[in-house]
Amino acid sequence: MTSLLIFVLFLGPLVFFHELGHFLFAKYFGVRVETFSIGFGPKLFKFKKGDTTYAISAIPLGGYVKMFGDNILEKESLPEEDRPYAFTHKTKWQRFWIVFGGPLANFLLTFAIFFFLLIGGEKVPEPRVGLVFKDNALYEKGLRSGDVLLKMNEIDISSITDFAASGQETIEKLVVKRGAEEKILFLNMQTEDFLRGLSGLPSSSRGAYVVDKEGTTWALSNFAGEVLKGKAFYDFYNSNSPIFLVQADLSDPESPKFDTANSKRLDIVAEDEETFLENLSSNGFYPVDLRVKSIVTKSPAEKYGIQANDIIASANGNQLRGFEELRTSLQKLKKDESVKIGLLRNGSEVFVDLTPDSREENGKFIKTIGVYSGGIYVAPRLIETPGKSFLDSIVGGITKTWDTIVSTLVGFKKLIVGDVSMKTVGGPIAIAKVAKDSFNISISYFLKIMALISVNLGIINLFPIPVLDGGHIVFILIELIKGQPVSKRAVEISLQFGVSVLFLLIFFAIFNDISRLIS
Repeated sequence: MTSLLIFVLFLGPLVFFHELGHFLFAKYFGVRVETFSIGFGPKLFKFKKGDTTYAISAIPLGGYVKMFGDNILEKESLPEEDRPYAFTHKTKWQRFWIVFGGPLANFLLTFAIFFFLLIGGEKVPEPRVGLVFKDNALYEKGLRSGDVLLKMNEIDISSITDFAASGQETIEKLVVKRGAEEKILFLNMQTEDFLRGLSGLPSSSRGAYVVDKEGTTWALSNFAGEVLKGKAFYDFYNSNSPIFLVQADLSDPESPKFDTANSKRLDIVAEDEETFLENLSSNGFYPVDLRVKSIVTKSPAEKYGIQANDIIASANGNQLRGFEELRTSLQKLKKDESVKIGLLRNGSEVFVDLTPDSREENGKFIKTIGVYSGGIYVAPRLIETPGKSFLDSIVGGITKTWDTIVSTLVGFKKLIVGDVSMKTVGGPIAIAKVAKDSFNISISYFLKIMALISVNLGIINLFPIPVLDGGHIVFILIELIKGQPVSKRAVEISLQFGVSVLFLLIFFAIFNDISRLIS
């Protein structure tokens, strides 16, 4: 129920302002508006004022403004006295602005969100780099696990979304914070390639918990006998402070318990997570996400005797530094190739040879062995950006809105020409997940994602597909060029085509959503 409320809170304003744009222009040009509805289907709540019925309907996936005389096929059948109030009997430019009013309202909403975020300041997740191992191209460029992104080409970065909205095609220089130091990296990378590499990195927000060979759990700390909650591994490497281990009970991950009287000191110095974890394992400690939480029934893990609380220490002789590295190593196997898994069980080393299950997903074979990780992750750290002046917020809001529109158009172009897979298209389930995740992070981040989706909604409605706003604009442009309306037969055929394309796109988006849920 909470997820549904967040989804409605997220999508509701986008739909409302889109339909409000149509409504206001229609009223301004004297068109009689019969219905203003947020949502489709049965009306849950409605009231009538003047000529218009205002309603909230059951299906919160859009909305509509029903205007008098909006059916072009019935244009000539309208009584003469009613024609001044009919949409189809307005001038071409009046109809254009009524149709364009919806997308325009979405762009104005995006500007308004950016303006208020800029003038009031934001609270957003720290733009921190995920796990960068030595065989990764970003590692070769100088990035390290847990780096905090500060500047790109002299542009301040407060969120990952700033990269896409910056309009910068190439990242020449990147400034990052590593530990207490700032470092300048000369990347010379395409922004798109950088973001793709960044998004493919496993999260670096693993809670700073380790398990020893006997299965005892320990929390990392900078002080003997004291545990600082909410810490991740990146808080400890590249640090000049000594590292202590405090015995921990994670039976309730939400409320871990600590035995502060039982602690150990480790002398580890490392500048990145990979080296840090290697030093931990050489001292007999492993990230807690390598401990098996449970086993999938009838999986290879169950068949070959892997048990809950086993520690998966290696794969084909290679020391593992995390559960995501296990996933990656499995994907490198050939079809039907076996893997030798090294386990630590009650202080003893056990090896099992098994063949992972394989399923096809997005044209690739995904290999799994059927184990769930016992990892604990910490919430992303939030940073507050200072508010800007009124004028700077106006200019910044316009710039961010324009850059977002341009980057979104570029993204759709790549989708159309095949540079980006259609599998990346998301539907209502994907939007609901993004809405919930961003809401749980911060209100400002929730609003920023709302601004991005608002631009997407505006641009999608401008697609030249009949039944969408863009299709109506095409009809108006054809009428403007020909000097006469499009024929009824052409309208009928194009509307049928438009409905088919629209339903196909909706089906495809929902299919992708369901596929992601299943996988």
